[in-house]
Amino acid sequence: MKIIHIYDKIYRVNIYVSYGHPRDYFIKDVKCNVKQNIKLDEKATGHMHYFRKDNSDIYWVWTEKKSLSVLLHEFLHVTAYVLMDRGIKMTWNNHEPFCYYQQFLFNEFLMKGGKNK
Repeated sequence: MKIIHIYDKIYRVNIYVSYGHPRDYFIKDVKCNVKQNIKLDEKATGHMHYFRKDNSDIYWVWTEKKSLSVLLHEFLHVTAYVLMDRGIKMTWNNHEPFCYYQQFLFNEFLMKGGKNK
């Protein structure tokens, strides 16, 4: 199953997307690539997990089904973690960076072959 890799050159983070992958495939992919065991809530249909490996930030997004709404939900977690970790706060007067980052993630996902079907 295809794993989509997004690299953000500005914040120097790697985002991996397992879109529409069965739960057990996602857990095995993480164990194989990041050498960590993870546990998922039994009811979860999507998940975002943060790792630190080789001095690099890694965010791994998983959706069990090919659901754009679940994907966008998980991308918002990535957006919040990346920007807030760098001191950018989301306020009524400062929400555009979050919107642009969300847009960046979604565009990269689509350009790298992410599809709903």
